[in-house]
Amino acid sequence: MRRLGRIGIFSESIHKFLVNLKRGNQDQLDTIDEKVVDRYLSKNGLGCFSRVKPSESRKTLTEVSKDLFDLVQQFKGNQEVAAMYSYKLLERVLKDHCNLTNDKDNPIELKKPKEIASDSLQNPSDPDATYSGHKGQGYQVQIMETFCDDEEKKEETLNLITHVEVEPAHNSDANALIPAIESTERQNLKPKELTTDALYGSDDNCERAKEHDVELIAPTMGSVDKDKLTITDFQFSEKGEVVACPQGNAPAKVKKRKRVSIGFASHDCRNCPELSRCPVKKGGKYYYLRFTDKEMRIAKRRMSSQTSSKIVTGGEQVSKPACPNMTDEPASNIFGPIQRDAHDFMRFSFYFWIADWLAVG
Repeated sequence: MRRLGRIGIFSESIHKFLVNLKRGNQDQLDTIDEKVVDRYLSKNGLGCFSRVKPSESRKTLTEVSKDLFDLVQQFKGNQEVAAMYSYKLLERVLKDHCNLTNDKDNPIELKKPKEIASDSLQNPSDPDATYSGHKGQGYQVQIMETFCDDEEKKEETLNLITHVEVEPAHNSDANALIPAIESTERQNLKPKELTTDALYGSDDNCERAKEHDVELIAPTMGSVDKDKLTITDFQFSEKGEVVACPQGNAPAKVKKRKRVSIGFASHDCRNCPELSRCPVKKGGKYYYLRFTDKEMRIAKRRMSSQTSSKIVTGGEQVSKPACPNMTDEPASNIFGPIQRDAHDFMRFSFYFWIADWLAVG
């Protein structure tokens, strides 16, 4: 697919419309201003738009947008022409790139580039292709496949692709995960574990994956200030409850409502050398660590990917193993055992390409 700028999108869309109109309805083509027909239908005229100087691009863009608007207005009451696919592309380009005004002399105004949606038309020859600021113009495909990380069994294990979904480039990867799980579930291929990139591993996706009895393993998004302590630096029980602060002091009070409030004794916190780095806030009687269930879930997942995190197991502090998808060694999750059966282990990823065919019509 050829990459087009805004001038190219306007001019190519008009050209496509005029070509189709000439093929199927010459009488209607004859009603269009001859200058417009010559400008967009002839190869020489259309070629001029690819040689526009940067200093003249704004003026040219204004002219082509007005020409497109005039064509849309001229044929919007003609049911036969308005039903043409190429006419509907004109309407789409107008909606994507322009705002209508109430000014008779200037009926449209061009949108700023940042106001143009990522699902806008990229090329009239391939109207399903869209744009991603990260990946560019084209399409993406979501793929789920089985894999085995057991070195002894890897060579003899058959790896299979269990899900494929082609999408426009602008679709968010975060929205692809649950449909993929549901698809494999319908085929009786649902995994017990699924490893993904961070974007797939939102809190909402993790919770919804649990509803399908799938454990989602993904890096936690968001950066953490290394100079500050976080919830992950507190000590947890096997049940995932906070049992001590980073200095080893146990909570003096725990209150659970919409948010969990864990109070630590004021005399411990006031004299603590880490107070300036600690996330606790001074209250009336205690220093409080406050968080929502969602914040705690995210913190737990962040803990599961950090080998430096500490947990309490049988009264002793132990270093927690790294997240399974971050190491070659077998590991178990702090918040529940992980089943390592090769046929139950899958990973999810996307591939991206730019269409290289030409749609005709």
